[in-house]
Amino acid sequence: MRIFWLLCLFISWLPSIGQVTHVSGVVYDSESREPLPFAAVTVNGTRSGTSTDIDGFFKVSADNIHQLTFSYVGYERFSMPITSETPMPLEVYMQPSVTNLQEVTVVAGENPAWELIRKVVANRDRNNPEHLQSFSYTTYNKLFVTLDFDSAGADIDTIRRNVVTENGLDSSFTIVDSSVYEARRMMERSHLFMLESVSERKFKAPGKNNEEVLATRVSGFKNPMFTLLATQLQSFSFYGDHIIILQQKYLNPINPGFEKRYMFNMKDTLVEGKDTTFVISYAPVPNPSHPSMRGLLYVTTDGWALTNVVAEPAEESGLTVRIQQKYEKKGGVYFPVQHNYDFLFGNVSFNGVMPVGIGRTYLRDIEIDPKLENRDFYPVEVRLDPQAADRDPEFWEKYRGRPMDSKETRTYEFIDSIGEEENLERKLDFLLALRTGKLRVGFVDLDLDRFLKYNVYEGVRLGAGLHTNSRLLPWLTIGGFAGWGTSDNLWKYGYDGAITLSQKYQLKIGGGYRFDLFETGGMSFDSKRELKLINTESYRNLWVEQYDEVSEAYGYIEYHPLPKIHTRFGFSRQNRWTLGPYQYLMRDKGENGVLQNGFTASFVNVEVQYAPGDKYMEGPFGRRPISQTYPVFTAKYQRGIDGLLDSEFSFDRVDLRIDHSLLWRHIGTTTFRLEGGMVMGGAPASWLYFGNGSKPVNYYTGDFLITTYWGFETMRMNEFLSDRFASLTIRHNFGQYLFKTSDKSAFHIVGRGYFGQLEDPDVHRNIRFMTPDKGYFEAGFELDNFIPFQMLDFIGIGGYYRLGAYQFDDPWKNLAIKMTVKTSL
Repeated sequence: MRIFWLLCLFISWLPSIGQVTHVSGVVYDSESREPLPFAAVTVNGTRSGTSTDIDGFFKVSADNIHQLTFSYVGYERFSMPITSETPMPLEVYMQPSVTNLQEVTVVAGENPAWELIRKVVANRDRNNPEHLQSFSYTTYNKLFVTLDFDSAGADIDTIRRNVVTENGLDSSFTIVDSSVYEARRMMERSHLFMLESVSERKFKAPGKNNEEVLATRVSGFKNPMFTLLATQLQSFSFYGDHIIILQQKYLNPINPGFEKRYMFNMKDTLVEGKDTTFVISYAPVPNPSHPSMRGLLYVTTDGWALTNVVAEPAEESGLTVRIQQKYEKKGGVYFPVQHNYDFLFGNVSFNGVMPVGIGRTYLRDIEIDPKLENRDFYPVEVRLDPQAADRDPEFWEKYRGRPMDSKETRTYEFIDSIGEEENLERKLDFLLALRTGKLRVGFVDLDLDRFLKYNVYEGVRLGAGLHTNSRLLPWLTIGGFAGWGTSDNLWKYGYDGAITLSQKYQLKIGGGYRFDLFETGGMSFDSKRELKLINTESYRNLWVEQYDEVSEAYGYIEYHPLPKIHTRFGFSRQNRWTLGPYQYLMRDKGENGVLQNGFTASFVNVEVQYAPGDKYMEGPFGRRPISQTYPVFTAKYQRGIDGLLDSEFSFDRVDLRIDHSLLWRHIGTTTFRLEGGMVMGGAPASWLYFGNGSKPVNYYTGDFLITTYWGFETMRMNEFLSDRFASLTIRHNFGQYLFKTSDKSAFHIVGRGYFGQLEDPDVHRNIRFMTPDKGYFEAGFELDNFIPFQMLDFIGIGGYYRLGAYQFDDPWKNLAIKMTVKTSL
């Protein structure tokens, strides 16, 4: 009997001999030979199975696998028989179909995909990894740029020519284009550029976020500015209101109100264990009024979380980008484990061959809700390990996951040698200086904004300015400037120097002397977050008519105790002469006072700027900003000291400024500036406030003027004088939400208000002014980039109207029509 049962068991086991229970492989695009991420793989004609990972790899297990079916949006669905003789692992090549991601099926009635997206939106905050209490992980990043010869065709490096022989017969011959041929040969052995980095990130709510770069390597360069390039190309997760791709913000399809802005279509369903994953394509509605994306969402019924994402900008441009994100369940939540990004430089080519960029970010050692203390975090968001650029091969192999191939290895060897030969490091240094308005020549930087200026008082101002740079001494800067106005025939000049005592804390001691023109009355701060070659505020300077001649000796100490807090302590002694007939009544001189023009004053001052959202990197180079954000708070206190170095005045002055910007989900961006100032104690107009008018006194509606960003466009220069004031400017940029005339057009509405008081107006003589105690208001609009020409796409038009108690009887005098000129330079 025992033998009988053993025989029955053997007979029942016989059919399983030769059965396949595990299959793995990689799915590729048949044309590009690139792996296909998130392709569905189902077993034996059912919906059960798996999907490929972000690198196209899959592994499926089941009893008696005899058929696999592969499907992916935009590709032909097909099935493959599986036997014990099938070579493993599989290499599967899928054929692109005639459909693409832009095609979205619209069905009558309720779209079945909408209910799924509603569940994703309802659970968005719960599934957002950056809403966790804490997490930590390690990343390995790799980015390389290469030339895509495969897409250009096999004969890209050949030239065919037709000739006519002596017998009148057509003939042709082929020659090799040597430059393209050599480029192809080079790209077979090496990429154009390669970057790798390893970093550790820690996060703790609310607001604690650190990343320590453990290792970095960049082909051809040693400059650490490239370190964060791989992690700055896309948002960390796909749950924010906006998704960032290459610094551009796109409206996320999983937002409340998605039905009005995106179209969705069910593409596939995949059963994995007890859960079901739905594949949903999305694309914007026709003629979207907001920057949008298209792609695929993979939604699991397990918490209605995203497991995979494919996204790319819906509108094609010169730079085409596609991102992919993969999530896995860690500690009960779906957490990103890999980011991919591929970009094609469509507006750049080498004899018809376009460069492509390929990036991969792998997250590992993920911990959810680890116990992190405040002492575990640095005051900067990113810290570069001192040994990051000197890691040995063993360190890199630990984090790469897979060894570098021979092409990647040769990229470092080849490009590094080119970098040394061509001095790429120095050329990069030149470009970085140019972005800040400096022309780097050897050991000195020429100040580009000193070469040529114009205003209605000086006319054309010719000049030069230069300062030494870090190539001479990294801790010392000395320099000066000189300029001459063609209308006022007056030389202006100055010299200065600074010693840096600490790069980490930006501790700097400096001082100098200058003889120059300062606008009479106004508010300015020394803490500048950025410098552009073309600044919209500089347009106002074209029309300034009222100046002081100023001779000033000054000194200062700059100190950044924390990366987001900048302080500056200063001392100065000024001799000022207000140009024109202005006189100030010195009541303390003589029985009836003395009218005077020409003032001596000595000051001490302190300025503090706080930007809580700014991010900084710290390393051997000191601290450098990664991103500059809003809000920004700036305050300055100035004390005039009577009797110090012949100073004639004793007063206190306080200036405040708050800049902020709010990005709304569907209607654009609101930016505002709140300013206020107060002078306590008597002072001439030189140290009071004339408002921020930007309309010349003799202005006519047809005059050619350019708008500023914060100035009052309808307020005349020096129209109002006050010793205390408050002003508010609110700008709302609808972008293309309302309408658009070109791909870069933007529509703004602007509102401004100004209140001021003057305690003793009688001391200011021979000058015409009003006091804005009744409130000054204006409103207007701006349409940027409405001219549809490639070279002039930064030009627009603005219209503004004067409102309130200070309106003119003639409506045309209340109107200002100006051009907008806004560039990224």
